[in-house]
Parts: sequence; structure tokens; C-alpha cells
Amino acid sequence: MKEVLFFYIPTCSHSAQAVADIEEIKKEYPQYANIVIRKVDETLNEAFAAKFDYNYVPCMYVDGVKYIEGDCDKEKILAMFKEIAG
Repeated sequence: MKEVLFFYIPTCSHSAQAVADIEEIKKEYPQYANIVIRKVDETLNEAFAAKFDYNYVPCMYVDGVKYIEGDCDKEKILAMFKEIAG
């Protein structure tokens, strides 16, 4: 199963909603429960985050490809999971 690199800011309400959506999807769709979400707090990992081309959080990459940036909802996350799970 592929890993999702998830950039977020702890005080961002959109990031918090994305976390809640991911948890909900994993409960509703057991086939996605094993997708690994590697959360990266960009406020604590600025040098690492600077290596990626994004301006807004939440932002999600898989295998170096940006799937989601900024405008994020449950449907977009589910579509990403479906694509990366094969």
C-alpha cells in the first residue's frame, strides 16, 4: 500500500477537517484502512516542507505527485484513496 505524505498546520481548521475525513473514510471503507498517512507538521519541518511545491494546506503527495492542495473534502480524499489503492 502506498504512503500519503500529508502536510498540515495544527491550527488550520481545513487540516483538522482533512484528518477527520481520512479517519471517517478508513472506518467506512475497510479496504483503505491500511493506507499509511505520514503527517508532516510544516511548522516543525520547514526545511523538509520547502522541498515540495505547494502553497496551501492541507496538501497530500503520493510518490512525489501532488494529489490535493488547499481545497480538500471527503470526496477528493476518497478519490485519491481509490486511485492509489489500485
